[in-house]
Amino acid sequence: MLGVFNGAVDFDPGPGEDWYIADRNDIFLSKYAADGTYLWTRVWEPNLTPTGYGLSIDGNDRLLIDGFFEESMDVDPGPGEHWLTARGEIDGLLLMLNTDGEYLWSRQIGGPGRAVVAAATFDRDGHVIAAGHFKDEVDFNDAGPPDIHVSRGGYDPFLSRFSPDGEYEWTIPWGGPEEEDSTNFVVAHENGDVTVSGLFQGTVDFDPGEGVQELTAVGARDMYLLRLGCADECAQLRKHRAKGGAGQLKSKVVADAALGRVTVECTGASGPHRRRADLDAAGRGKVRLRRLAPGEYECAVTKLEDAAGASLCEGALLPRRVTVE
Repeated sequence: MLGVFNGAVDFDPGPGEDWYIADRNDIFLSKYAADGTYLWTRVWEPNLTPTGYGLSIDGNDRLLIDGFFEESMDVDPGPGEHWLTARGEIDGLLLMLNTDGEYLWSRQIGGPGRAVVAAATFDRDGHVIAAGHFKDEVDFNDAGPPDIHVSRGGYDPFLSRFSPDGEYEWTIPWGGPEEEDSTNFVVAHENGDVTVSGLFQGTVDFDPGEGVQELTAVGARDMYLLRLGCADECAQLRKHRAKGGAGQLKSKVVADAALGRVTVECTGASGPHRRRADLDAAGRGKVRLRRLAPGEYECAVTKLEDAAGASLCEGALLPRRVTVE
């Protein structure tokens, strides 16, 4: 049971007692046996009033709490300490505990803009899928190279994935130019698809890829239901981003192929250019092409290999169009 309390509360409904005192709205997590017998309670004391927290449980009895926090917060409910300091006005929060309520890991999303994790769940492989909304500029990777996104309007929805151990993997944002689009629910399907729901204003392109799937709200704010699947025919390929610059372009790939290799081919004004790159332990790889003629280029992942060199996928996968100046 997850919630908020104020004042003095005995969390043991039986003959025993387990009192906690909060001088403002503190967060609590209580566990009870199948017959209702009280087991334990964990308490957090954020500096400001928390809202929007949710709880998910996976097949390994891991407990995942999602929400947001302000200023600073000790997210370890045990005798130890693990302080997080918000990098923006509001930061999104993911907090993982074991079945005894002991701290495992945490991740924050934010800064310098605002971010809220409104819902989170586990996928079929134990990855954490987080859905929420953000405003202005936000860094979604607090423990590695920055992955910065800027909202198109006020608040934009996002979907992020983390490994079972909390390693950041990727983020997909979408949204329109209006003031407030949001996400408030997420479910991961057995086949790997993810469904999210929320609210939107005006006209929004709900295809986070290169395609366009626009919907226009009939009222002031309409509800939406969005299902996202694995792109193309490669289940291991998670993300491909390409960015052009002065005489060069950069391509970043995220795949479920730790220590494997990826091949990216970009075709444009100066012909096809192919480059291979090694993937790190998190399945991330970077390709850079230099001395390119100005113009439009289409970049696609043409091959993905595992750590042993076996081919996982081949073709023109996740194509991205970029401009080289």
